[in-house]
Amino acid sequence: MPPRLHRLPLFSSRAFLHPLPRISCGRPFSNATPSFAEAHSPSYYEILNVPATATTAEIKKQFYALSLAHHPDRNPKDPAAHAKFTSISSAYHVLSHVSRRARYDRDHQIHPPVQAPNTDSHHQRKASYVGSRPPSGLRKERGTFHGPPPSFYANGGYGTSQHARHKHASNAASASTASESESSFIYNNPVFHFDAQSHFRTQSHEDERRRLRRHRAIEREKLRRREQGGLPTEDSESNSGRFFAILTIVGLGALAASLGRTFGPQQPTPPAARGRSVAKH
Repeated sequence: MPPRLHRLPLFSSRAFLHPLPRISCGRPFSNATPSFAEAHSPSYYEILNVPATATTAEIKKQFYALSLAHHPDRNPKDPAAHAKFTSISSAYHVLSHVSRRARYDRDHQIHPPVQAPNTDSHHQRKASYVGSRPPSGLRKERGTFHGPPPSFYANGGYGTSQHARHKHASNAASASTASESESSFIYNNPVFHFDAQSHFRTQSHEDERRRLRRHRAIEREKLRRREQGGLPTEDSESNSGRFFAILTIVGLGALAASLGRTFGPQQPTPPAARGRSVAKH
């Protein structure tokens, strides 16, 4: 009798009782952990050197100071000045706007430090004493930024000692040259963020171009009048003025001669003429 072959089950019962463990695969992209470049690249707050709690006015003031210090025109020999100035402008473009700044803080998980509330001071503010009253007229809202105070410019502009030394030297020079022309402010300019020489050159070129345009317009008008057969207005006025001047001189000469003959001394009559007049009588 041949042996019987038993069929093996395709699936074992243990496979149903003990399923294979799942292999968990990590997410290929995650926004929880920043990349190496993002983690080590400076934030916009670090570029402008301001804290995360800085106000819009403080950010604006710091942007003006940094843009003046790192402007490519002021640093022509620095190859990194253009990139630095571009990063400063980009940081100010984002942080100066409320919605863009909030989106940037949310995307980069930048949260300003929150001070824990002090319960003692809270109770003290609510407590009232005899003869005390709550302060009035105090507002926590910040007003509109109207620029730095006058003392800001009086103490050296942007706080650099070089500006202060330059200002002292310019004041001494302006005191010694008080009798110079009105254009002396170009070289003794107390406002350091204003390039007076460059602006003076630009305005001088504009004045020269305007003068040339007026001169060419006058010449074209004269040429047009000559082509039409008439004299220019200035020439006709000058000719008429000369004619009236000559006529006035001639008239005054004739009037003086007639007055001289009328009121001048009488010439004596010669004796021969007197004898002839007696003989007639």
